[in-house]
Amino acid sequence: MGDIVDGPEVQVKGNVPAPKKIGKFPVETVEVIRSPEFDEGKFIVPKETLWFKLRKDQWLLHVAKNWGMYWFIGIDDSPFVTEITEEAFLEFNRKGVAAFYSRLKPDLIKKFERKTKTKAKRQGDLWAVKLPFFKEDFRTCTDIMDLLYGAREVAWLETRRTVFETRHSICGRVFDTPVEAIDVDYQVLVCEGTLNAPDHPPLVLKGAHLVMQSNGLTNSGGD
Repeated sequence: MGDIVDGPEVQVKGNVPAPKKIGKFPVETVEVIRSPEFDEGKFIVPKETLWFKLRKDQWLLHVAKNWGMYWFIGIDDSPFVTEITEEAFLEFNRKGVAAFYSRLKPDLIKKFERKTKTKAKRQGDLWAVKLPFFKEDFRTCTDIMDLLYGAREVAWLETRRTVFETRHSICGRVFDTPVEAIDVDYQVLVCEGTLNAPDHPPLVLKGAHLVMQSNGLTNSGGD
């Protein structure tokens, strides 16, 4: 058991020694930076950092010098360094590894997994789940658009566009609806086609899918 460190709103416990490598990539600890980063083939981390092991080659960090600085780092399809919220870190700290990963997946994605009895696909910090209800022509989709937007008539546009101001893009068809019709407090995209992103393999979405970004991210780096 590692040290216990008390902060303004969080008690951190269970930390372990920093690894020398994450996968094949070296870990270097330095005093001159305030936030972790991946640069020139290595993870560079502030010296006063607490490490918490998740799955293979994935870690949570608490940068002790800066309260409120929590990070999710490691290797997915490629190395990543992502800032997360205090709430996401506390989910791990209080309930464990499985609870942390479960929190990342949006509740609406989980709802359609149950409804369609299919597992969502993932590309970095984006989730995509196949949708029910749709007719072949995709001209109206009352059930899902009422749920997501409160709008019955939508346009189905051929497009290539970025997704949620990240480095991900969709090449295919996207449901478009007036901004004033949106009646949810989170970002959603209904689309089909291919999701592309640097450092990730293309993700093919056959048929209409609901796409959302992971919960608990402060700054995903667009990954």
